[in-house]
Amino acid sequence: VLREKIRRSLLIEKMLKTEVDQKAVITTAAAKAFYDANAKRYEHDETYSFQTISIVPPDNASQQLKDEAKLKIKDAARLGKAAKTSRDFGVIAEQISEDDWRTKLGDRGPMEASKLPPEVRDALRKMKIGDVSDPIAVGTAWVVVRLNEHAPAGKTPFEKVKSSLIAEMQRDKRLAVRAELNKNLRKEAKIELL
Repeated sequence: VLREKIRRSLLIEKMLKTEVDQKAVITTAAAKAFYDANAKRYEHDETYSFQTISIVPPDNASQQLKDEAKLKIKDAARLGKAAKTSRDFGVIAEQISEDDWRTKLGDRGPMEASKLPPEVRDALRKMKIGDVSDPIAVGTAWVVVRLNEHAPAGKTPFEKVKSSLIAEMQRDKRLAVRAELNKNLRKEAKIELL
């Protein structure tokens, strides 16, 4: 009985490989054709990758607390500018930043320019990769940013999305082929009561 179950399982696996996996192969040419036909999907806004050190006094802070926050951010800017690498900057962010990003070494990752506070966006536009800003007031908070990468608005090249696009297309095609196989098997199946 066990042998029969294993044999049956292997036959089902072989059939699925033949009927589904081999029919779900996506070529680079097919992926490129999809990429070209869906060009809008691969367009992106201007993005900035940066790290931050933030000092965030409470909304109802006294003038003394606001002054202390300003002194802290000036010191953070001095330390940040002395940092030689993004890792060094991140260690400083982890130690003194008062926002939740400190747990990620202050790394905000790529963010669309249109979604940034105007004060931060304007500062980033004047910076070069590796630059650290002077203190920037954002509402009641203060922030220092380090620019790690800038990508102008444009279209992500096919080579950058090729592997993920092929994987996505294969997954979708595999599901469609499998659903079609399931439908056909159910249509042709004969149920026998023993």
